[in-house]
Amino acid sequence: MLTQLAHTGHIQAWDFNSHINALAESNASTAHGAPTMFNQAPLVKFTGHKDEDYAIDWSPLVPGRLISGDCKNFIHLWEPTSDSTWNINSKTFVGHTASVEDLQWSPTEQHVFTSCSVDGNIAIWDIRLGKSPAISIKAHDADVNVIIWNSLESCMLASGSDDGTFSI
Repeated sequence: MLTQLAHTGHIQAWDFNSHINALAESNASTAHGAPTMFNQAPLVKFTGHKDEDYAIDWSPLVPGRLISGDCKNFIHLWEPTSDSTWNINSKTFVGHTASVEDLQWSPTEQHVFTSCSVDGNIAIWDIRLGKSPAISIKAHDADVNVIIWNSLESCMLASGSDDGTFSI
């Protein structure tokens, strides 16, 4: 799966498995060096974000599940309903007061993700508990641009900020 974020607030998703298979078959039957062109429409065009999108993450534990965040501090959950469709709830997760800069699913908890924002906060969310963060902490005095779960200790996060500092 491939997703594209746009400055318009639109997100598109494609399944390139058929494209890759067709390309492999085409390469087997086409002379080397000959160009091969494919045009594939996206599976979904989501227009629910009202401003530029900055963050998106695919769940490592639930195939097809993803989250997306935008400059208006809204986060959308995409729940797969089949291999090519999603239920995207119009009721957003709201807990930041400024642009959502990064989103990361927990590597060990399928219902938990974290977000960071220009507001300097990091929030941890459990999608079973509603649309507000389970916890929110002031991690930096400047924009928080990036977060990542510790791959060895899943209860730890690292974050980076515009001011050049990081927090654990």
